[in-house]
Amino acid sequence: MSLSPKGTLRWYTSCCRTPIGNTPRDYRQSHIGLVHTCLERGEASLDESFGPIRMRVNVQGAKAPPPKGSRIGFVFAVLRYLASMTWSRLSGKYRLNPFFKPDGSPSAEPLVLSPGQRTTLRSDV
Repeated sequence: MSLSPKGTLRWYTSCCRTPIGNTPRDYRQSHIGLVHTCLERGEASLDESFGPIRMRVNVQGAKAPPPKGSRIGFVFAVLRYLASMTWSRLSGKYRLNPFFKPDGSPSAEPLVLSPGQRTTLRSDV
């Protein structure tokens, strides 16, 4: 689903509508923002499954003080991210994406909310 015709794609499972993550509409930007609350199930911890947290963003909206992190760690995380994105583009691996077809269209037709639906959704929150 998407909140607008040009907005971020928000992916959910088809069986129970569990949120999976968010992707840009442009499949060449091959990354996904995972929704960590749906991943904390099972035997393995998030750190065991995905590795340690390397970067925190948008912490100004946090409900509790986020852990202190070094600026240098943030810089290295951004550089690592940019290198990964660059390699994905140069190698063509961005095309191997479960969320998009080879032509770049989403693998499932997104539900795009109307302005009225967005207003209702925001008033419910």
